[in-house]
Amino acid sequence: ELQDIQDIAEQDYHREIAKRLTNKLPSDWILRNVAIVDVENGRIQRQKLVAVSDGKIVRIMDDNQLAMPAANDTSTRIIDGQGLTLVPGLWDMHTHLSLEDGLLQIAAGVTSVRDLANDTGRLAVVRQSFDQGEAIGPRSFAAGFIDKKSPYSAPTGDLAETLDEALAMVRKYAGLGYPQIKIYSSIEPEWVKPIAEEVHKNGMRLSGHIPSYMTAEQAINDGFDEIQHINMLFLNFLAGPEDDTRTPVRFSLVAEKAGDMDLDSPEVSRFIKLLKEKGIVVDPTVTIFDGMFRHRSGEMNPEYAMIADHMPPSVRRSMLAGDMDINDSNAARYAKSADALLEMIAKLHQAGVPLVPGTDAVAGFTLHRELELYHQAGISNADVLKIATIGSAKVAGVADQTGSISAGKSADFVLLSGNPLEDISAIRRPVAVFKGDRWFD
Repeated sequence: ELQDIQDIAEQDYHREIAKRLTNKLPSDWILRNVAIVDVENGRIQRQKLVAVSDGKIVRIMDDNQLAMPAANDTSTRIIDGQGLTLVPGLWDMHTHLSLEDGLLQIAAGVTSVRDLANDTGRLAVVRQSFDQGEAIGPRSFAAGFIDKKSPYSAPTGDLAETLDEALAMVRKYAGLGYPQIKIYSSIEPEWVKPIAEEVHKNGMRLSGHIPSYMTAEQAINDGFDEIQHINMLFLNFLAGPEDDTRTPVRFSLVAEKAGDMDLDSPEVSRFIKLLKEKGIVVDPTVTIFDGMFRHRSGEMNPEYAMIADHMPPSVRRSMLAGDMDINDSNAARYAKSADALLEMIAKLHQAGVPLVPGTDAVAGFTLHRELELYHQAGISNADVLKIATIGSAKVAGVADQTGSISAGKSADFVLLSGNPLEDISAIRRPVAVFKGDRWFD
């Protein structure tokens, strides 16, 4: 009963915010005087205008081609972009959506997200609220979530006690129109292949944690299409048959040993080649591990240091609490392992393994940090933007609808103060965010 009261109060609160902060645009409008980032080719096109009708881009032209409407013509609204940089809306490919997340995502320029585990009923309400404008939030795509019932079961999603139950859950999500299934660490290794076959038979993709007592290579050969979290790739080499990766050992093993791995070894090279040949997508969520392996308790988490002072006191205080016991005896070793994660990301990108940016943490702002870390790993700004826009749209299967600023696609884009091709941190400076026929200042 208390939860029902809370849900209604939250919905009313976000409905009021949406009414106050959403600028509804007319059927036809033009954003002029902008420098458009062409994410597919990694270049900027200056002095452009974007014409939109019914939430879709109808044409892109040179700004000097604009014929100003007559003074009494109010059918088309013209917005001056003031020479600022226009990028496609960003994607976060690893979220667990709530109504509160939507505000942070839109404020950060994130116009599309993928939910990778949630309560099905509550998620449906959140997605509908965003789509109908009842709350401010991004477009969303969802994965069905399945784990095996165990002492280490995930806190949300469907829990199966038998393989038959897991297969029935796959069919349930297929009936709901979900494009993807994510499985978790307690799934029995021998279940993966039949689950993958059922997922693929229903036209869906399979992703997830690598189940405990299974290697990533085995999961790939049994039908995985995507792997969540960069630590799972390292566990392919570091976890032994005695290591239960349902527990925090999946973090501590990587923190202790990743820095000593030879990422140029034949074994690692063969594994990366397998990822490439099989077209396996990797969702690194490296911000989580970078902070986990570098952040001493009592100090500000380096992943959020640039925004911490803008947070409510209780949130800022939580950013002082480390996730691991880092001290003088292990700090250098753990930092070396954090560096190894970035080096692996660079090697994956160089080999042509598809990456998608996910957060699994504070909405919006964590995505900015995730992309900065890809840059820090050595990926060019142009490629980082491509990963966060059209690349993610391709993985989600909607690149024909969104992901770039092109005629026929949704008018989902962000006006930035700064050029992210020159400075990737310009993504932290949105001036306005557009989502179809809605404009957020």
